[in-house]
Order: sequence, then C-alpha cells, then structure tokens
Amino acid sequence: MASPGDLYFALLNYLGGVLSLNKITMMKQNRNYDLNKWVMLPQEVEGTYRFDGKMYATSNAADFISFDDFRLIISSIREFVRIHDGADYLFVFKNERLGRKIFVIDNLNDQMKSSSDSRFILEHNYFTIMMEEDY
Repeated sequence: MASPGDLYFALLNYLGGVLSLNKITMMKQNRNYDLNKWVMLPQEVEGTYRFDGKMYATSNAADFISFDDFRLIISSIREFVRIHDGADYLFVFKNERLGRKIFVIDNLNDQMKSSSDSRFILEHNYFTIMMEEDY
C-alpha cells in the first residue's frame, strides 16, 4: 500500500509539479484555516508564460499551504493560462481572513523557450510557489 507521501508525490507529478519527498511529508493536512479560501488576484499585464514546467515550493510555502490548496492553485493557474493562451509571469493568491498572500512565479515565457540562447534551456522551465514574505 502506498504511503500518503507517495500519493502526494504521484499527484504532484501528474499535475506537472515536483517537490522533494521530504517537503511533501512536511505538508500538514490539519490546518488552522479554511481550505480553498485563496482568491486569485487579477493579472496586471498579459504575457506568454505557461506555468508548464516543474513546480517548486519554498519550505515556508510547503509548511503553510495544504496539499488541497496547492492542487487548487495549480489547477486555477493552468485553467487561466488555457483560457487566455498565456499569462503574466506572476500570479498572486490572497486569503482575506488570514491577510496572507501566495506568489507563483514562472521562469520562462514562450519566447525564451524557443530561443537558442543557452540561458533559456528547458531545464530552467519551472515555476515557484512561495509565501509573500519569501519574495
């Protein structure tokens, strides 16, 4: 039988994300806040970022954000990108009750991915989820 950590890892890989197993096991399921109360704030500019690379999270975000909220944030971003055919490099989610924000930052846009410049190789195609104070 698979452990909860193994299931988290499999689901994050299915969602296109990667977290180290020790970070996943740090995600606590019992939180002191309501699940799914994160609201996506409007994008300030348009862009061609896809949020389709590996997913990383800061240790602060992994400690604070529930697995269900990670899943909600990633699926919300991917749906936005699909509908708008791209997005700005930055998504911000806010929990009004807690007064906390989550930043999700993509590293490469379409132009960078198609560039022959070695700084933009696809192994650098990742996005990072972090708490506002981690920025």
